[in-house]
Amino acid sequence: PLLLLLVVVYLVGVPLWFYGKIDRVDAEPGGDRPADQPGTNYLIVGSDKADDLTPAQRKVLQTGERGGTNTDTIIVLHTGAGGRTMMSIPRDTLTDVPGHGTQMINAAFAIDGAPLLVASVEKLTGIHIDHYVELGFGSVINTVDAFGGVEVCPKQDMVDPQARLDIKKGCQQVDGLTALA
Repeated sequence: PLLLLLVVVYLVGVPLWFYGKIDRVDAEPGGDRPADQPGTNYLIVGSDKADDLTPAQRKVLQTGERGGTNTDTIIVLHTGAGGRTMMSIPRDTLTDVPGHGTQMINAAFAIDGAPLLVASVEKLTGIHIDHYVELGFGSVINTVDAFGGVEVCPKQDMVDPQARLDIKKGCQQVDGLTALA
């Protein structure tokens, strides 16, 4: 009975603890929005934000203060009764950024963060965004490390001093810092 109780506490407690560690971002835009639609739509953004790095990661990556943040990956994920669909929006897509005229869509994030990016994606696609997920440098590193690394299979040696990358060709397991590079 005690072992069963400990297992139940673990299975409930660990996810709740991790859920509590997630940073929340108010990404809901103001103004007119597309009507809510069946299913759930997520806007998943990969940014070059480095403020989610630990001091040790900053030291290894030699990242200083950044002047601005850009979104390099913009994906709309739809889940629902019809299955899952993902749509990638190229970061240089020209669109109407509300209040700022025609711009590349990633400029919306640089101008006013998540709410303006969500408004711009909704205006471009006509899709109501229900949830916003943003992954910065630290998120990539920590996610890869949490899974014990990720396998990469480069077809040639990869050396990039600016990214602090130096790996040989062939399949190999890499940690989060190497995966980010």
